[in-house]
Amino acid sequence: MKSEIAIPRAAVIRAMPRVGRLLRVPAAALATLVVVGALNGCVAAVVGAAAAGGYYIGKDERTATQVAEDAAITGAVKTRLIADPVVKALDINVDTYESTVILKGRVDKAEQRSAAERLAKSTTGVKAVRNELTLRRR
Repeated sequence: MKSEIAIPRAAVIRAMPRVGRLLRVPAAALATLVVVGALNGCVAAVVGAAAAGGYYIGKDERTATQVAEDAAITGAVKTRLIADPVVKALDINVDTYESTVILKGRVDKAEQRSAAERLAKSTTGVKAVRNELTLRRR
């Protein structure tokens, strides 16, 4: 059975200024997210994501928007690599920084290396690709 908690409108209005400070004050963001997560029953997911995200954004020179865009590009590239029959996606690490995709790992054939680069370059939002894939020795 799902329980619902009524939150007075005044409390919500008082909490609104905190929303703008979430990225600047990780501790306050974490506390706010714990409360919100507890109300929804998703504490573990919210706290884990907030802790990782708050730490990451605090250590990164990019804006939160750019971090989110880079994460979306990384996800799109990984999806394309997984769908391709030639590429062994589990052998390839994909990172994105300021819309530049970095491919790292070891592949069996040059064809896999070039296919991964081609797929990454043709992904929406990608400005450049740094292909650091190496061939395995046999």
